[in-house]
Amino acid sequence: SDVCSSDLKRLVLDLLFSKVSLIMSIESCSSRGTLSTMNLFQNPTSPYFLTSADYTNSSLVAVMLDGDNHQRWRRAMLNVFRAKNKLGFINGVLKKPTDNPQEALAWSKCDGLVISWLTNSINPILYDSIVYHETALDLWKDLEERFGHSNEQRIHELRCEIATMTQGATN
Repeated sequence: SDVCSSDLKRLVLDLLFSKVSLIMSIESCSSRGTLSTMNLFQNPTSPYFLTSADYTNSSLVAVMLDGDNHQRWRRAMLNVFRAKNKLGFINGVLKKPTDNPQEALAWSKCDGLVISWLTNSINPILYDSIVYHETALDLWKDLEERFGHSNEQRIHELRCEIATMTQGATN
């Protein structure tokens, strides 16, 4: 009960902080005449678009990466990032902008969120080895390098073969 209450308080504080940050960004953009940058936040097709359901302490998939299930976990994460229009943060297509400070801020915010989603979908035993990555792309590459060469496909094939085997007749 205390744990749930604590998590709920953190969630509310995260949401309030996000809302205050967004309001301050809007006021800042309005005062500098760069309100068009806000379209990055408001356009649902923008990779910087966030909804009220996008918060840092959520796990987006039912499968937690434990080291042996990388392919299944990877597929689930790619589907989520595709649905949330955040693939560019893990495949290197969306680089941190250098010429627009507002867009760079939006990129950093979303990249941090993607890092959070990734770390929340990884078994806590592995957490200490992945917590120090600076970008979602760096974290994704590290996970691919470390766990992407699993035998999961072959294990599945062998299990299917074993399940369909029949014992020969004895004389």
